[in-house]
Amino acid sequence: MHGRKQKQREEEAREPPEVRTKRTARLRKLRALLETGLACRAVRDGSDEALELTANLLCINPSINTLWNVRRDALLGRAEAPLPDAAPSVAGVDAAAAPDPDAERGTDAAVGNTAATAPSASPAASDALLERRRRLVRDELALNQQALTKGNVKSHEAWSHRAWVVEVLGQAGALVDLQRELELCKGLLSSDERNFHCYQYRALVARLAGHTTDDDLAFAQQLIDRNFSNYSAWHLKIKSLETKERDGVDLGCEALAAEFEAVNNALFTEPDDQSGWMFHRWLTARLSGGRAGVPEHDTEARLALLREQAMLVAELNELENGSSKWAMLALVRMTVAEGRLAEKVEGVDPGPKLEEARNICTRLAEVDPSHHRYYEHLSDRVAFAC
Repeated sequence: MHGRKQKQREEEAREPPEVRTKRTARLRKLRALLETGLACRAVRDGSDEALELTANLLCINPSINTLWNVRRDALLGRAEAPLPDAAPSVAGVDAAAAPDPDAERGTDAAVGNTAATAPSASPAASDALLERRRRLVRDELALNQQALTKGNVKSHEAWSHRAWVVEVLGQAGALVDLQRELELCKGLLSSDERNFHCYQYRALVARLAGHTTDDDLAFAQQLIDRNFSNYSAWHLKIKSLETKERDGVDLGCEALAAEFEAVNNALFTEPDDQSGWMFHRWLTARLSGGRAGVPEHDTEARLALLREQAMLVAELNELENGSSKWAMLALVRMTVAEGRLAEKVEGVDPGPKLEEARNICTRLAEVDPSHHRYYEHLSDRVAFAC
């Protein structure tokens, strides 16, 4: 069956009958509870019992989006209901008001419609309403964190709900301790560096918290310093540097040289780790100008830096007995880029450099025969390899 390993099925088959009976009874009970929870959605049940039931189920399996929808309806109903004589607790009040149809889609229209129809309230009442909403946000984030840590920390549905709580229920982060959310993401990424759901959520929180691109770069560097094999951290660094470029910041030779020096430390430590080579390829494209071209005032300096970096990569390949496929792939791109820049700066024919790049492709096919078709294709189109 899909998702079940053969070893797991064999272990289950060897279980004593009493253990199997208990597990089957537990699964039947959970299925009955799940059907009850799903029925709450059909009748728009936002009672305390429904919230307690969905909370228990989501801590077991946080990937059931319908149960999160039950909670969204109930939470918005409670947050937007008129204030009673005594402020209710989060767990003790029924959802008196029907939810906005836009609410389950998690759109800003849900907040906007309420704001447009809500009667004016005294400052004291407004503060009480705000405090009630803040308490709902705090408790829901706590439950969601429990569901993530107990159930599945990579649940797309759970992370989407957390983003909804921050953006919609929490009024674009105004009612949320954003610094605490950033620390939570930092802790979760420390235990699992490849949780891209957490990266996406952190990007949302960082934007709401007013973080700058430099803040994101610093965070990416912290992750890289902890483990330079973190592909996601290198990717975050690339996206942050591209944002700086879009903002008009020119990544000149000095900045590129500093980045090359940083990534070279990782490459010389573990030449077979492709995460660092991914960033190295991005730097090479920026150094050669890529599609954007090279600034005229910077061309000679970039050519000199490119030659310097190519020599370092060639040295690394020699240290690996001339068989490092990642180093040779980098040399193909750098050799082609050098030929292009040298033609522009010095007026020399790029032909010899292109031929050198094709020879490296031939060597790559020998070192890594399982991908020889790719290297043959790369050799045929070496002029576009960068």
